[in-house]
Amino acid sequence: MPDGGLNALSGLLASLAPFGKFSSYLSQQLVLLYRFSATIINNLNR
Repeated sequence: MPDGGLNALSGLLASLAPFGKFSSYLSQQLVLLYRFSATIINNLNR
């Protein structure tokens, strides 16, 4: 792989790193929201 390709790849990884943190945070929030709504639905079904 030429140097230019390697630089482009590392640049891409550097730009994706914050997005990776954000997406992991987002998935955490989605799991919390899912558990919360599941609890509410269970309470409604009683």
